[in-house]
Amino acid sequence: MDCLYETFTVFSFDEYKKFVDATSKRKQSNILLAVVSLFLIIVGIVQKTPIMFVLAVIYPVLMLFSQKKGMERAYKNIPAMHDARVDFRFYDDHFVKVFGESEEQLEYEKLYKIIETETNFYLMISKTQGFVLVKNNMPEGLVEFIKTIQ
Repeated sequence: MDCLYETFTVFSFDEYKKFVDATSKRKQSNILLAVVSLFLIIVGIVQKTPIMFVLAVIYPVLMLFSQKKGMERAYKNIPAMHDARVDFRFYDDHFVKVFGESEEQLEYEKLYKIIETETNFYLMISKTQGFVLVKNNMPEGLVEFIKTIQ
């Protein structure tokens, strides 16, 4: 079977952050942080407790800092992927991921879902696992092809 398209991704920390942002419930988490802060402000006004205003600022900052550090720690735990090049070959009914000496084949029908952002596609094999495809690295026609397999 002839390969229709080929592309690659260099798995940098920046690409990892984009993947986490696109696949996590971070927006919902940030909304929850805003609601908690608003609640603390209201409690501070009602009970005339200035410490609540301080907590309304400190709590979300600490949570966002904690999330960032957790993401950095998770990336550090996969050193084999640091700035690693991953190649992808697309065929009519499947694609092949090539990393180092190993190849992994996956049929499109087995994909959990495809997430598209402004810069990337994420071919998800589960809720938390997927493959990063950088649009800037794609040959002409691949973006349209990926949209047809959704």
